Amino acid sequence: MPSINDRGKPQTGLHLSLVSMAAYGLLRKAGAGYGKSAVAGSLILLIYSVLTGASPSVIRAFIMTLCGFLAAYLGRTYDLLSAMALSLILLASDSPYLLFTSGLQLSYGAVGAVGLAGNMKIHGSPLFTTMSASIAIQIVTLPVILYHFFEFPLYGL
Repeated sequence: MPSINDRGKPQTGLHLSLVSMAAYGLLRKAGAGYGKSAVAGSLILLIYSVLTGASPSVIRAFIMTLCGFLAAYLGRTYDLLSAMALSLILLASDSPYLLFTSGLQLSYGAVGAVGLAGNMKIHGSPLFTTMSASIAIQIVTLPVILYHFFEFPLYGL
């Protein structure tokens, strides 16, 4: 179940990326080029963004996924933290007060924690790598949860 943002709308940033990347991957496997697959994935991305209400987490996922499509098309590597920073700059330039909302802070905190945990060269089993990313997300988002919601969710661990 998706989380709820400040306005009571479901945040579907992750779902947005999954849907568009699935379409992109299927088109690539079917033999379409990077450009055609990226355009089709971007159109699906745009339609899904509009249908879900374009919350800050959806806009973040939209911009970050477009960066991924562009990187694949140009033959470059995708950097999660750079794409995240670009999306934050674009969102903040449009509406600086979004920086103070819990939805944006949690969305960017979680993605930033995954990016930072991924940049650490942790050797071990895939389970250990996954657990370290999960712990990083908990550490980064805990202050935001405590500040905005005044509670410590034990089930999050």
